[in-house]
Amino acid sequence: MATVQGYFRLDDRLTTAEAASYLGVKMETLNTWRCKNKGPAYYKMGRVINYTRRDLDAYLDLNMRRVGTAEMK
Repeated sequence: MATVQGYFRLDDRLTTAEAASYLGVKMETLNTWRCKNKGPAYYKMGRVINYTRRDLDAYLDLNMRRVGTAEMK
């Protein structure tokens, strides 16, 4: 089943605990990022917060730092 941009299948969602484990950070870190409008995209349905692997991977890609690629002067 294909997803429509901006929507996800219910079986594609991750809880805050699962997302934190996937990213290698604490749940409290994700909670803080959400309060400060930082971190990966998330979906809020009522009081339930969900993430998708696609959004977590996009966040990781945007925040990747390559070591040793800058030219030395």
